[in-house]
Amino acid sequence: LTLTAELFRMLDLLRQSSIESLVIKGPVLAIRAHGDPAARQYGDIDAIVRHADIARAAEILVAAGYESRVPAEAIRGGKIPGQYLFLRPATRVIFELHTERTFRYFPLPLPIENYFRHKSSVSIDGHAVPCISAEHEFVLISIHGAKHFWERLMWISDIAAMVYNHPELDWKRVRQAAAEVGAERMVRLALLLAEKLLGAAVPAEMKGDIALDSVCPKLVREIE
Repeated sequence: LTLTAELFRMLDLLRQSSIESLVIKGPVLAIRAHGDPAARQYGDIDAIVRHADIARAAEILVAAGYESRVPAEAIRGGKIPGQYLFLRPATRVIFELHTERTFRYFPLPLPIENYFRHKSSVSIDGHAVPCISAEHEFVLISIHGAKHFWERLMWISDIAAMVYNHPELDWKRVRQAAAEVGAERMVRLALLLAEKLLGAAVPAEMKGDIALDSVCPKLVREIE
């Protein structure tokens, strides 16, 4: 509840300053994958903003009571961390901002304007929360799992829940979104892990791609 309240507060402050933001993972993923913002654990709030807006967004968070782990002079100097992390000492809430330049673990640069162009929203406690499309989210969590070698079963559960609970997912768009960032195999691996470990059937539209990838089954065995 503390995280959700802080999410609403910061979205309002960013919106008032005409800074467009998109929430990723955390409560949005809990709603999307599992239907309940309390159905999965998350320890911070993550949002995407354009790199052109990061200096102003950082000023807004600091004015709202957050401490920036990236010095203001470093931000003004164009230094690019893995993420812009802000901690609010009063509540210990962590707010992380990401831009098209911080996603360095993506094989290819993040096409951020495509993310904003195809943005969506989810309802959390009566609030419309802006977020990336479900198809872009699926690619993002596939890359995030691969980045961490799928070391947590929860991340595979998110994949399985997205597949099981969202038969309307546009797999052609998932394929396109994966190709944009060079993550085709990461998506295939995520689907195969969800099927092997949690029984989530691979969507018919993806079976052909997976059948042609001889590397994925080996990776699944190693991760398992």
